[in-house]
Amino acid sequence: FELKHVFEKQYVTLADLLLMFIYAEVFAMIAVFFKSQEVPVIYPIFIAITALSRLIILQGKDMDPANILYEALAILFLAISVILLKSKLVDNTLQSFSRTIRRKATDEHVDDKHIANSDSIKKTDI
Repeated sequence: FELKHVFEKQYVTLADLLLMFIYAEVFAMIAVFFKSQEVPVIYPIFIAITALSRLIILQGKDMDPANILYEALAILFLAISVILLKSKLVDNTLQSFSRTIRRKATDEHVDDKHIANSDSIKKTDI
């Protein structure tokens, strides 16, 4: 892995450090998933921001300036999306949407049980 490579080189570059942040964010996302059985959308966005930053750094001066601008705009859009996701308005909307989906799933599950029970009653009546 990269850790072995870093220990062999005896120094850490910025690209290596950003890669370590990506690993840390992935492990944090996995830990949150096992703790709450949900994956917050923000973790993959942080991973994407870090990956884009690392890409800009690795490409260096040989890169077309337009590409740097596009990647910087992508980072900006991802950062704005994090701000929006953290805002109360979006949070309330997402919670409302989640409750609606859970309610519909529960209603469908109850309807399936009701249909199964009514079928078994009809069969026993015959």
